[in-house]
Amino acid sequence: MASWWRTIVSVLVIHATASFAFADDNRTCASAADPAQVIKACSALIAAAPANHVAYTRRGNAHRAAGNLEQAVRDHTTAIEIDPDYAIAYAQRCLDHAMLNAFEKALGDCDKALALDPQFYIAHANRGFALARRGDQAGAEAAYSRALARSPKYVRALNGRALARIKLGQAGAALVDIDTAVAQRPKDAALIDTRAHALEALGRSTEAIAEFRRALAIRPDLKESQDALARLVGKR
Repeated sequence: MASWWRTIVSVLVIHATASFAFADDNRTCASAADPAQVIKACSALIAAAPANHVAYTRRGNAHRAAGNLEQAVRDHTTAIEIDPDYAIAYAQRCLDHAMLNAFEKALGDCDKALALDPQFYIAHANRGFALARRGDQAGAEAAYSRALARSPKYVRALNGRALARIKLGQAGAALVDIDTAVAQRPKDAALIDTRAHALEALGRSTEAIAEFRRALAIRPDLKESQDALARLVGKR
């Protein structure tokens, strides 16, 4: 009897350990900040369930964050093959293709995501990103505006629309957008850099210099701020 009981306990411990490991991989795959950790955890989930299209999508996002754009495309494509109606995977592959400067593929993917879910604000924002990279700032501004109509505080869309508006000569409106974004993330160097560019476009050079310096205090490697600061200080 004692031997039988020990066997049962051992089996329960093994199952409990496996359950905890699975739950941990799920959490890490969904929310870890380190792309390498996400890739490892999502890969474990995929090994356990090869049809897990969500894990493929999240692993693709992590590959993109790590700079592995071709692998990101492959993972997002696999997610779409598993579930052809999964709008999130199309929106994420749109971003991959945009970063690879494959603009027609990017816009096709975002359009597919929006055909599946017209209210999907991330797809609208990613479409704006693709248009901006292609050089269509007016189209980008409109796409970001559609994203913000559905999610008014979406930081990526606020920053993207601000950048598009600066290039369109609408620096005042850009400053309103980026101030809304910075209020949510006051220590985000990229947002502060955008704010500095808006101030520069408005002719407020002293304030712009201070903002570029503030961005660099947070992220000394931010080349956009480095170059802008050197240009503005050199004018004085």
